[in-house]
Amino acid sequence: MVRRAGLIAMTVSSLLAASMSAVAAQPAVKTVVGCGDVIGQQVTGAFDGSRVVLGLASVPPARIQRAATSGVSSWKYFTKWGMAIRSGASVTVSVPTAWRTRVAITWGSSTPIVSTLRFALCRSADGRKQPWNAYPGGFYVDTPTACVPLTFAAGQRSRTVRFGIGKSC
Repeated sequence: MVRRAGLIAMTVSSLLAASMSAVAAQPAVKTVVGCGDVIGQQVTGAFDGSRVVLGLASVPPARIQRAATSGVSSWKYFTKWGMAIRSGASVTVSVPTAWRTRVAITWGSSTPIVSTLRFALCRSADGRKQPWNAYPGGFYVDTPTACVPLTFAAGQRSRTVRFGIGKSC
């Protein structure tokens, strides 16, 4: 009986591992961050150490604070850092497939925890004076420190950028 229970446990474990691999290999569902998720406008994309990627996305600095306990059962740690997108631009942000079991993202006040999201094309209330739309959010990770890659895409252009969470990359 013990031998049979061990065989059943190994079979279930193998099936679970195979299904998790299949899920990680599937393309990510794109969640859209809508214009209602904008929490403010900014004059520039380069503020507080932020970096401008593709001329359209103001992303966190190369190194940000160590992640703290998240309180979310599926992701152990979270580090908060907002993002801004140039008015009139649509940008897709994604976690590379190989990292999707270690990192997830969220930006926008109503966005779930995902591996890929797209910022909708939104206009600023006063696009000439404050052309950057700001969104709250950050990174969910499986460890308090990590060197996380994200890929940013707009039109035919894309760029992968690394973020040192609690350490330098």
